[in-house]
Amino acid sequence: MSEYRRFFGLRVEHDFFAPSRCEALDVGLDPASHALLARAGIVVRQEPDGIQAYYDADSEDVLRSWLADPRERFRLVFRLTPGDPSFLRYTDLPEDRQGLVRLLDTEVDGPSGVVFSLQPPAEADPERASSLAALEAELITRRDVLVPPLAVLVVLVGPSVLSDDPPEPYRLSFTARKTQWRYHLLGDLAGRQAFIRDQSPDPTDQIRFVPGGAVSLPGGRVAQTLVSEGLLPLRWRADRRLQLREGESGSERVLVRRLPVASPEDLSIATIDGRQTVVSDIYVNG
Repeated sequence: MSEYRRFFGLRVEHDFFAPSRCEALDVGLDPASHALLARAGIVVRQEPDGIQAYYDADSEDVLRSWLADPRERFRLVFRLTPGDPSFLRYTDLPEDRQGLVRLLDTEVDGPSGVVFSLQPPAEADPERASSLAALEAELITRRDVLVPPLAVLVVLVGPSVLSDDPPEPYRLSFTARKTQWRYHLLGDLAGRQAFIRDQSPDPTDQIRFVPGGAVSLPGGRVAQTLVSEGLLPLRWRADRRLQLREGESGSERVLVRRLPVASPEDLSIATIDGRQTVVSDIYVNG
């Protein structure tokens, strides 16, 4: 009976979902790479948060000579596309990064298991920038131009992946977008001298909210606003407990025990302190 060992893996991580898995990005293997793996006898398994490939240990010597062939590198091409339509709203990734070709060489970039993120090629590495330009010309298809993927990931696989210890999957890391949270107090709450108390257990992580003045809303409504002094990351599940209170210190009264938190669907652009800022608008009726 054949023994299959890990050949290559890619796992997507996103701190918007942390500590849960990120299942919002599709990792697609292009047809030529799929055929290459089939010829090499490598089994590919799609996972909710990435991809895993395994090889037959009985074929290791043949595969090693194939991977070490200097005339033609063993190349895998993946297209990364958001499976969640809101992905770009909660991800700290400027739109001009879409369509980026990212090159990963297992012989150069160190052992698998390292974290890498989608960044443009470093100006200080002209050789890699030149390689990426050549790959762009070769790999970018008409469909990629019409419907840009988030990125095209090119992986050059060398013999080091056939070590005695199965390599850990590479981790593709994304950062959650940070926004300024702006609470709009409506109804009776708009007339209260209310403030927000951050109940986060770590005092160094607590954030203050300051009055942002009155805002006119559609329908002739007026809301009083409270705005975070700093930027807060968006999260799939709330990791911050905020209370709406009124009164003086020592005799505070809780108006809303747990305020709703920011959602990727509630983003807007506002001018705060003279600067245009991405804002999460949160509405609280009372």
